[in-house]
Amino acid sequence: GCHVGKGVCIGHTVACDVGNTNLVTVEDEVIITNGCIILCHRRDMRGYKKGDNAYELPYIYKPVTLKKRCQIGMGTIIMPGVTVGEGAIVGARSVVTKDVPAWTISAGSPCKVIRELTERINDE
Repeated sequence: GCHVGKGVCIGHTVACDVGNTNLVTVEDEVIITNGCIILCHRRDMRGYKKGDNAYELPYIYKPVTLKKRCQIGMGTIIMPGVTVGEGAIVGARSVVTKDVPAWTISAGSPCKVIRELTERINDE
C-alpha cells in the first residue's frame, strides 16, 4: 500500500503503519535503515480528561512523506504528518514529530536539526 519510488533501500524489520500504508509516500533513492517505524495515526489526546478511558479516544490520521534521497537512521520512529525533506539525514533512534528540512542532519528525541548542509563547491 505504500507509494514507493525507484532505488529505495528498506532495511529489515521496518514497520509501516498497518492498515494506513496508503498514507506513506517514499520518493526515489530513500534509505530507511533497520528497525524503523513509520506511523500515520495516533490517538487524539486534546479532549482527554481525568477518568476518561484512553482506549475510547478517536484517532488522527495524517500522511508521512520521505522526500528523495533522504536517509532514516536505525530504530527511528516517524510520527503522523511528518515530511522528511530531500537529502535530509535523520540520526539513529530519533523520534521525528515535526517536519525535517531538506539538506539537514537531525537527531534526537524529539528530533532537532543539528546541522544544515551547504552547497558542494568544485571538488570539496
